[in-house]
Amino acid sequence: VSQFFPMTASSASRLLRNAPRSSRSFSSCAAREAFSLPQFAETVTPRPLVDRYRRRMEYLRISLTDRCNLRCMYCMPEEAVDFAPSDELLTVDELARISSVLVELLGIRKVRLSGGEPTVRKDFEEICDMLGSLRANGADGPGLHALGITTNAVRLPRYIPTLQRNGVRWGGGWCASGGPTRF
Repeated sequence: VSQFFPMTASSASRLLRNAPRSSRSFSSCAAREAFSLPQFAETVTPRPLVDRYRRRMEYLRISLTDRCNLRCMYCMPEEAVDFAPSDELLTVDELARISSVLVELLGIRKVRLSGGEPTVRKDFEEICDMLGSLRANGADGPGLHALGITTNAVRLPRYIPTLQRNGVRWGGGWCASGGPTRF
């Protein structure tokens, strides 16, 4: 009997629902432990992820950080904000391992980077390069077919060459206010 990916969408949802609020992210210890098992990738039978309604899950959103370079009232209130300590965020190596398993073995075809603001993460370019290395060779071949980003676009100009080099073809930006003096 072959082994396969041990966590379904419903069990992942249950795990996150029962986790303390501070650890409800993919960078939680549970995710680290699950993907650092010895020879994890070798125990996974390549097959698409499906939910309980038998829909194929091909899209992954990776929140790189909870930090932002703006102070909008709806996500950064005036009172203190508890940011995740840097050592609780997944490292580039951990993101690479998880992403490669999800893309190469479990059929994820589309990844969106988000946050907070993903471009404030110090290793943002390295993460983009790593995900770019997972791109598919052909339209129907295995691998990553789409890489996108959700951003406030303030720091975007400095990263355009990195995003182009790694095949980012779509994204979402936002403007919190039409007025220049308020969010």
